[in-house]
Amino acid sequence: MDFRLLFIKVTMKLPYLTAVLNVPKMRKFQRFAVSCIIFLIGTFALLNPTLADTRLGISRSSKAAKGYEDKIKLREPGAHDHPANNAGVESKTENTSEELSKNTWILPVAIVISFIVGLIVGYFVKKCWKKCCRNGYENEQNDCGEQRAILGSGACMSEAPTSITTFGEEVRPSASPVMPKHRTAKKKSKDEDGVNEITQELARYTDLKLYRITEICRDKLESTIKDVVEQIIETHESTGRTPEINFEEIRKLNRSNKRLDASQLLLKLLLQGDVQGCRIFWNTLIRKPVDRQYLLILLEQKVEEEVILQHRYNLRVQSRNMKMPKSRLISDIYTEPRITLTHTEHGDVTEKSNDHVEIHELLKRRSSDTDKTNISVVYGAAGTGKTTLIQKIIHDWAKGITYEEFKFVLHLKVQHLNAIKGRITLSGLIADTYPHLENYLDDLWKEPKRLLFIFDDLSHLDPPISFPDDERNSDPRHRCTGPESICLVRDILRCLLQGEFLKGCSVLITARLWKQETLCHVTVDSTSQITGFTSEKAKEYFCSYLANEQYANGIVQLIEQNDILRNMCCDPLFCYALASSLESHKPQREEQKAMPVINHTQVLFDYIVPLCRACGYDDKPTLESLVKVGGLAYKGITHNTLSFEAGALSEMNYCPPNFTSAFMIQDADKQNSGLVYEFRHSVVRDFLAAVAKILDTPIAQLKGLLDQQFTDTTGRFRTFSLFLVGLSSQISVDRLKRQLGSNRSEVHSCISQWLRESVKRRLKHMEQSMVLHTLYSLLEFGDDQVLQEVLTPTTTVKLNQLRLTSLDCTVLSRTLIYSGMIEELDLSSCFVQPEEIQKLEPMLHRCVILRLNQNKLQDSGVKLILKSLEKVDCKIQTLELKSNHLTDDFLCELFSVLRTNRSLTLLNLSNSSQDGQHDNRFTSESLQRHVDNYTQHKKIRWLRYGHTGLDNTSNVFTLITQ
Repeated sequence: MDFRLLFIKVTMKLPYLTAVLNVPKMRKFQRFAVSCIIFLIGTFALLNPTLADTRLGISRSSKAAKGYEDKIKLREPGAHDHPANNAGVESKTENTSEELSKNTWILPVAIVISFIVGLIVGYFVKKCWKKCCRNGYENEQNDCGEQRAILGSGACMSEAPTSITTFGEEVRPSASPVMPKHRTAKKKSKDEDGVNEITQELARYTDLKLYRITEICRDKLESTIKDVVEQIIETHESTGRTPEINFEEIRKLNRSNKRLDASQLLLKLLLQGDVQGCRIFWNTLIRKPVDRQYLLILLEQKVEEEVILQHRYNLRVQSRNMKMPKSRLISDIYTEPRITLTHTEHGDVTEKSNDHVEIHELLKRRSSDTDKTNISVVYGAAGTGKTTLIQKIIHDWAKGITYEEFKFVLHLKVQHLNAIKGRITLSGLIADTYPHLENYLDDLWKEPKRLLFIFDDLSHLDPPISFPDDERNSDPRHRCTGPESICLVRDILRCLLQGEFLKGCSVLITARLWKQETLCHVTVDSTSQITGFTSEKAKEYFCSYLANEQYANGIVQLIEQNDILRNMCCDPLFCYALASSLESHKPQREEQKAMPVINHTQVLFDYIVPLCRACGYDDKPTLESLVKVGGLAYKGITHNTLSFEAGALSEMNYCPPNFTSAFMIQDADKQNSGLVYEFRHSVVRDFLAAVAKILDTPIAQLKGLLDQQFTDTTGRFRTFSLFLVGLSSQISVDRLKRQLGSNRSEVHSCISQWLRESVKRRLKHMEQSMVLHTLYSLLEFGDDQVLQEVLTPTTTVKLNQLRLTSLDCTVLSRTLIYSGMIEELDLSSCFVQPEEIQKLEPMLHRCVILRLNQNKLQDSGVKLILKSLEKVDCKIQTLELKSNHLTDDFLCELFSVLRTNRSLTLLNLSNSSQDGQHDNRFTSESLQRHVDNYTQHKKIRWLRYGHTGLDNTSNVFTLITQ
């Protein structure tokens, strides 16, 4: 057998060789080059058999032939050694050689065909390879799942599969057969090692410690994750462990190419949520294309001790929701009240300063002696935001925003201290309040300078601290010399404030102005007073709370127009009560502008009840105390005063001082050099007086009391009577029973009968301001049936020359809608503008005669009135719009509406000579053109009333349609 026969056999194996050359990891150029070389060598050898034989040293001698035959014999022993068989083989070989020498053209064709078949087979091998790898990845995903690897804790963490890179994709190793090794094996091994190393590091950390590391490294992580935010979001959503996070807002930022902003928002929301969210975040991040070595450096940095982390986290969770609604966090809605420095003398505030104090300056040391106890006191009336201020300080410290010089902040609630009647140690108090510090107390007292004690509303301590009691102070039984000394609570606090132990610590105290004597004989480093909200801060609070700028701005405008609300919104607690009641009326869409009608009685109820609770009372405060304070308030209304001498309070027999201080403040009497007590707000005085009368006045006398107040011309009892009617509503009667323990259910039926009889009879003859006040009272009562019965006979409402606000117009619209057809509504010279017309529009079409003269409607306001004329059930026959600064711009719409309206018979567009500033100004040409077009549809008649020096057709004009 010659070389050509051997090459034929090799050529027959060429498709398999070519398939091997087409393995997926060999580059395309390499596969093509090797295949071409094999093809060229084979073709050249077959087309030049002589050259091939010479170079390879192959001869046709008999010796070579005999050697070849010997090889055949050695390869096939046994039965094949038979001479006949050998002869057959020799004969077959000679025949094959002769055929090849005759048909040499077959060989190149065979090579080409083999090469093409090899390429095809290699292509399908590559496809099958990829499919197998992909199936392996999908099977691994189904078996293990992404959630197992991400959540990994305990055993799951240690068994979490690592990722490898195949065909440019990140996949997990599957249970499929082992893939061939290739050049990325080292890279795969390196990635696996990096993930495993960080995974092991994460397993050593608790969720809380991992949360703290995330918080510390927040700035560095923001830039690290900005390119993988989308992948992190997908993982968090798939786990379902962070439902409180709104990922859509983050996606919008990321897709708007604001990747850094997206990463900042993601970390912010993660840190506001559960600590487990940080573990999900880290387990996701280490499997993304980021610098894992850098992540390892961040994880290995030194952080605070575990007990400190636990303390910070507990305080942060407690403070962010304390006294806040479920949907609000203190960091989202907190608005800083005005805090001013004051000067004190023996604990009494003697002089106020205009210097505003920031929160981070309240605990600033004024003394250079660092071993002296630093005491700061913040005074303020009830409801001015003292407790919320403390809550904000604790929250910011727990997040590391402010007061970082303190290692521990210890907040001891006075209500909890009052409940402890026996002797105890300071260590016992701390361990009872913060159980996680029980085993750390010995280390806690080693650094007093890094401790901050907070006592909120210390004036509620019962019994109070006896600072000037020298006999008690000198008694060893009442002296506390250290955190382990067993004493009464008031003695522990007295010795702590006087610096007898834990010297160098800081103490922050809040107290009411009326109880300044509590801190007598204590050296106070700084004293300040919290005075509540300014008008700008109140606006800022509503915008933050309602989270709808347009709606919040409308509420602020409504408050500015209402005397009751405007006077009370300096009080942060009242702002909270009002904002809570308004939130349920917030429009769902930004474009909606509907403003709610505020029920003043219910808002004051929401304000008073928390004040009573703040005094230490349960949900059902003592009715006797409310009746006594309310009786004093009624005397103040009768004598038109808010102030009372000290003797007036003693006449109330016994009334708890804490209860009285919730509504009154102590001030100096400059004339008599004594003390006076006054209600902080006239609105609170009127409300408490109404509560007292509802609770204490016999039912038969309530009607007479209301008759007297409604006939008063001085206006002193207006707000009182409004609250009296409001507290008689069914909602208020139920709240009085549920929250105050009152059992006066018959009050509602009594006042309901009085409204049906007395108000219904007197409404026609009331003066204008009293009519509006009555409508407010009916709306406060909130009984639709009573509203309809009282207002149905009312056919004429004249409020001309009474200045109306937007809220007044809303009340008019909400109440007059219950009456029948209104014969005449006169709102001339009421300073009505387009905004007020929008409030009145739902009931204007029910009026037969509508007078809106001498207002500031302008074209935009009149266009709103035209909507009433377009209604099918419109009853307007006479419409007066004199002196409203109307121009040619609205004439086209006016006459267009007149063509379809079937009720209007008289339209007065003339001017009042005494008010030239707001004259209607029409040009003769424009008016004449519209009138000519109009007469083609209806007949009209003009009435002219003389001239005032201006154009005779544009100055006076009355249109009568037939």
